[in-house]
Amino acid sequence: MPITETAMNYEDMQAAIANPQNVCQECSGRLSIAWGGDGYILRCTHDITHKGISREPVTNYFPGSHVAGIPKKEYGELESKHGTEVTTALAQIQSRAILNKEQATFLVQTLWGDAPAIEKAKAVALCVNYQLNPLMKHVYLVGYRRKDGNGKDWSMMLGIQANRLIASRQGRFSYIDNSPRLMNEEEQKSIFGDVSTSDYRAICKLRDCTDDTTAQGYGVWPKSNQPKGTDKGNTPQNMAFVRAERQALDRLRPGEMPQNVEVIDADYEEVPIIANKETGEIIEVLPETDVIPEPEVTEKHTDGDTVTEAEVEELKVALADYGKVKHGIADRKDAYSRVLQGVGVFCKAQEWQVKALKDLNRDQLRTLHQALNDGKI
Repeated sequence: MPITETAMNYEDMQAAIANPQNVCQECSGRLSIAWGGDGYILRCTHDITHKGISREPVTNYFPGSHVAGIPKKEYGELESKHGTEVTTALAQIQSRAILNKEQATFLVQTLWGDAPAIEKAKAVALCVNYQLNPLMKHVYLVGYRRKDGNGKDWSMMLGIQANRLIASRQGRFSYIDNSPRLMNEEEQKSIFGDVSTSDYRAICKLRDCTDDTTAQGYGVWPKSNQPKGTDKGNTPQNMAFVRAERQALDRLRPGEMPQNVEVIDADYEEVPIIANKETGEIIEVLPETDVIPEPEVTEKHTDGDTVTEAEVEELKVALADYGKVKHGIADRKDAYSRVLQGVGVFCKAQEWQVKALKDLNRDQLRTLHQALNDGKI
């Protein structure tokens, strides 16, 4: 049956047919608006009895591309920051669907050279294992100013475009019921038990085009929280849409999506410029993070010193994160245990006389971090 104004107002119907990706859910035919006697209806042009809207995911993320598919603006920024020679090398890698470890390392090191070694290692592993490319807005390393103003923390993020790409490799899928969109009151009561006045609540419904299985996800974003990229058109509603879509994709393709990695809308994300290397001045105002920073070591050390308790705790966190990305283990304890076994083998191969992480000295800690960065653990 066609969609009536009871379910969708006229303005939303016009928006639906204006998007060429919106098609009939049953036959993929074109949609049109017609007068139904008591109001307007949105119907399939092939058969008025067909019901539902389906939308094909957008695959062309870079209209107006310049060199090897890199958009003109991004190409200019890369050329200004890294020089023509480096940017040309980046362009040669940009269009590759699959990166090897050497190529991924080159990209990550060039774009985020100031990031900690373990964060860069995680980004490289993610790119190689999931066939992602940072230049195609799949993966980001983002620096966050610490709340106390002393230094910055780094976090790896995934563009929602990467989730769509990973999901599409398992077969075609489409968006149904004009989603992602904001929930109506009835849906909010059904899912959350109440109607929120402080949050935007979104819903996203997906359909597998092969077997017609469906999945839906929900996303919430505070109305008072203005997200990054509002000057480019980003909105709190869009952030709720992204979260809903991420959850729906994870449910449609269980076990396929990277876990415990924050998802952003790459259309509104910039490669961050953190600070002037000479003066230390913050060039771009960075958002605050809720992550509690690890304590910094202020006392001076020599390379042969035994590592501090704080450094051991930092290493434990790094090992757990590495195990989750490298081996795809969701549970942090299991991921840590798996990598710790590898660390033991590595230490024995180096002929280090250590029985626990606290026995490492600073030279060994540096070597261990480099091994993690190289994926040797």
